[in-house]
Amino acid sequence: MKTQTLLIAFCLVFLQLQAQDWNGISVPANAGQGKTWELQEGPSDSFNYTFNETNQRSNFGSNKWYNFYHNGWDGPGTTYWQYNHVSVNGSDLVLRASRNPSTAKLGVPGVNAGCITSNNRVKFPVYVEANVSVADIVLASDVWLLSPDDTQEIDIIECYGGDEQGNAFFSEFIHLSHHSFVRNPFTDYQPRDRNSWWSRSDVNNWGEWSWNNGNRRYVRIGVNWISPFHFEYYVDGELVRVLYDKAFATKRNGTWFYTYPTMTNGALDTGSDGFQLAVQYATGSSYSFQTLQAASNTSSVSVIDPFNYQGGNGFTKEMDIIINVESQDWHVLAGRTPTDAQLNDPARNTMKVDWLRVYKPISSNNTIPVTGVTVTPNNLSLAVGETGYLTGAVIPANASVKTMTFTSSNTSVATVNQSGVLTAIGNGTATITLNTTDGGFTTTATVTVTSNPTTDDIVIEAEDFINTGGTYNDSNAGGPGFGVNATGTSINYVNTGDWAEYTINVGSSGNYKIEYQISTPSNNAQVQLLIDGVVVATDNVTNSGQWDNYSTLVSSNMITNLTSGNHTVRVLASGTNPWQWNLDKITLTRINNNRTLSKNKDLRTLSLFPNPSTATVFIRGLNKEIKHDIHVYDIKGAKYIEEKLSHDHMINIERLPKGAYFIVIDNLDKSKSTLKLIKN
Repeated sequence: MKTQTLLIAFCLVFLQLQAQDWNGISVPANAGQGKTWELQEGPSDSFNYTFNETNQRSNFGSNKWYNFYHNGWDGPGTTYWQYNHVSVNGSDLVLRASRNPSTAKLGVPGVNAGCITSNNRVKFPVYVEANVSVADIVLASDVWLLSPDDTQEIDIIECYGGDEQGNAFFSEFIHLSHHSFVRNPFTDYQPRDRNSWWSRSDVNNWGEWSWNNGNRRYVRIGVNWISPFHFEYYVDGELVRVLYDKAFATKRNGTWFYTYPTMTNGALDTGSDGFQLAVQYATGSSYSFQTLQAASNTSSVSVIDPFNYQGGNGFTKEMDIIINVESQDWHVLAGRTPTDAQLNDPARNTMKVDWLRVYKPISSNNTIPVTGVTVTPNNLSLAVGETGYLTGAVIPANASVKTMTFTSSNTSVATVNQSGVLTAIGNGTATITLNTTDGGFTTTATVTVTSNPTTDDIVIEAEDFINTGGTYNDSNAGGPGFGVNATGTSINYVNTGDWAEYTINVGSSGNYKIEYQISTPSNNAQVQLLIDGVVVATDNVTNSGQWDNYSTLVSSNMITNLTSGNHTVRVLASGTNPWQWNLDKITLTRINNNRTLSKNKDLRTLSLFPNPSTATVFIRGLNKEIKHDIHVYDIKGAKYIEEKLSHDHMINIERLPKGAYFIVIDNLDKSKSTLKLIKN
């Protein structure tokens, strides 16, 4: 009897596998060196069964899904997600929309819509792909991944249907995007460069193309979530866009464009057309990850999380799979909401999903797995503004997959890029974690950053003010009323016009450099310093993405001829944003008359790493704040490269022929330093 039961169970599993609609469709993404893809049965679904609409929350699909959003929220804009707008008809998931007469949201009639959430979560490395037919209606059809705490989101497809109300642009494009959130106060980042909107030459309207006069068509779209800093997007099996650390790669009209974003005063630069600006680094006829890496190393702005909402860790959380139709706020506010006629058409008001599949990469039999990871050095001391380097190595050295990610535990102390280049930001200690792609093995290095203070330093703890005032009463928001609020270690609830005063005793007269430990998630924030009622410095405060993501702001001005004795110091929030910044402390550093704060290091300590090299080389020992001119000559004196060093002091030498070279560095005192390089 037991044998018969096992045989029946085996047959059921076999029949289920045979019924998978994606059979014969290979996974377009590369599983990685020495890896192969393994189907994850839990979240994958062919929707080849029946689930009828119901008025209550219900699990369906062998407990793969439930018929609502992943928490109690009922939808954005005028959306009201409803249990009974979800069904499975034997071949497709069907999510429909209808009219909800309520005007509780945004003052226009609401929209009922279907939404489902997976009971199985996914996490990198993972490939998720769906075969989707977009609703031909002025609503969004979405398949997306979302962390349970609503802070990390990857959109597999976000696509808008009909264009009867002037929605032609949005119905022509699929937005290949993701979101990084701060929930309180609510702040959202997503890439908005023009290349994030993807189109195909045979489609003018994805809703009409999908509806196809009733003979529905489907677009296959997938995301390969490789690591916290690396996403790939595929459409109908073709790689079309890649996000890696600090750069984009996008295929448009047969050409790959490698670009990276820029920032000014803490805000992403935007063109007059409203799109996020992206600097073009290179183009090519085929995709090159090495070119994308080079573009990323040139950039200083993350494309995954530029405002550091995820603490510098990238996307690391498990995510629910969500599929839904919705009416979004910005769409409604722009006057784009579906008509009754559209909502009453049962053929066009439905989004359909033929299947969704999930794969994880696993080691194949002939691979050498990673068993550990090391980092050199384990401990590193830097001064503020300096650059350092970490080298990670997998164990064993001949492991099939050698890639890893670098993250910093405290980006207000030190940041790190995916080449292991460290930048010292502010005083303190940061732990740098290396995580291997294969096996998830980790190791850490400790970075200690100091500013080499002198005995003439004056440290003003922000919370120790003797007087405060302002022009805005923030008591209704939980603040102190007029003026700033003191915490145990800082001041907060700082509105524009708020000020705080301190008394200092200056031991030695002279000129003083000004530094703030300061943080803000606001744009248009500014800090002003007054000594005895006279303004001595005004500086813009860069948006760091959080109220408590403190970093060092070095003032563009100094206090000149500050006499010894007592003085009154006032710090003023002089920006235009109603909410300004949080402040930890102010440091005033005396600059002796017989010395200057030279940013030059002793250039006799310069070295190259790695050397020999094949692709990139870094110069150790240069100060981050100086962009030196460099010249690269071969041994016969022919010049091959002349440029300013990037912020991380990296030189791309891929285009150099193999051989010996001399790198000549122009120093600030007009002297030159020469280093020898071997190109393999």
